[in-house]
Amino acid sequence: MSTHNQTHEREDGMQHKALAELADTLRVDVQRLYRTLKQQVFRQSNNMPINDQQMLQAVVICNAYKLNPFLKEIYVFPDKSGRIVPVVGVDGWNRIINSHEDYDGMEFRYSEEMVQVAQYVADSKEGNGSKQCHAWIECIIHRKSRKYPTVIREYFEEVVRATPEWVSKPKRMLRHKALIQCARYAFSFSNLYDEDEAHTIRETDITHEGSHTVVADVEASDSFDAEAVEEVQGGSDTGPTLEEIASDVSPEKVADLTKLAGQLAERAIKENAWQGARDWIDSSLPDAASSAFVRLKLNEAEQHYNAKQAA
Repeated sequence: MSTHNQTHEREDGMQHKALAELADTLRVDVQRLYRTLKQQVFRQSNNMPINDQQMLQAVVICNAYKLNPFLKEIYVFPDKSGRIVPVVGVDGWNRIINSHEDYDGMEFRYSEEMVQVAQYVADSKEGNGSKQCHAWIECIIHRKSRKYPTVIREYFEEVVRATPEWVSKPKRMLRHKALIQCARYAFSFSNLYDEDEAHTIRETDITHEGSHTVVADVEASDSFDAEAVEEVQGGSDTGPTLEEIASDVSPEKVADLTKLAGQLAERAIKENAWQGARDWIDSSLPDAASSAFVRLKLNEAEQHYNAKQAA
């Protein structure tokens, strides 16, 4: 038997085992589950079904976090490299938090300071121009095994996006952001994305080929500030310089990572999504050196952009 056939048989066996586990959880027939997931639930944006390898990835994630795809707790889409990107809605995040055996309660704190939504979302629709939101919301998650809770504060100005949901329900959206980030820190949930992050991944079009990072070209927008995404030489007084971090990155990757930082900065400027770009960097780049390099470049672009806005 050829190696190819053996590999194919192993993948078939793994897929059947994973599907059987999910079918048992949902109490449905395995074959019916497979057909429904592939034909209706896990379909790509072009309405094409995902392939069997992608199906296996999606089902394994559902099993690992006990998520029900039929209740829209999770959906998936393949990125340009074919890797499955699992997107969890707020109901899914609540499910995995509440089902964690060490979970011991949650609370929120809200800033007294309020900000105008229209100040950060230029295209707020008529009727929403006077809407306000808390400047920040904190989520506090308690674990039975820990003396102190995990406390995460999310700032409206850092995470707001120019979407109908953020314009019409800014307080709810900011609370969701605080909940998701706090859950990640409290329980070390990884490789799960929210809808905003999925939007960024779709539009940034990033793939990885071998050890190189390849960034697809995107159309320049009218709000693109070319100076803000130029490479900023030098470093910070409070941390490692760009050159020090770049020394840990292979020379052939520096140009690609610099271009990646520029693409992320362009998107962040357009949608006021600097924190979303940082979240993507932390969860998606292949190694610590690349992540640190791109994050510092992004921070420098943000500082340059903010300085220009304040001038």
